[in-house]
Amino acid sequence: LASNVKKYADSESPVALTVWKDGDFLVIEQRNRLGNAFTEVESNGIGLESIRKIVGHYKGDMHIEQSTEFFRITLQISL
Repeated sequence: LASNVKKYADSESPVALTVWKDGDFLVIEQRNRLGNAFTEVESNGIGLESIRKIVGHYKGDMHIEQSTEFFRITLQISL
């Protein structure tokens, strides 16, 4: 998550990281505005795929919402 923020987030805007417990899951949500570098950097999605594998190992789920301006990732990890 941190490396994606470093590469793609708008350095002039805050990054919101929220963590809470929902039943038998730990939920981690990160929201940020995308910087101009997002359109300039070519991505293979390796970082997000690595996150998906790690979350899957813990019997969790990953959901991504993205537009041209914003990015949100929500991770649910089984406790």
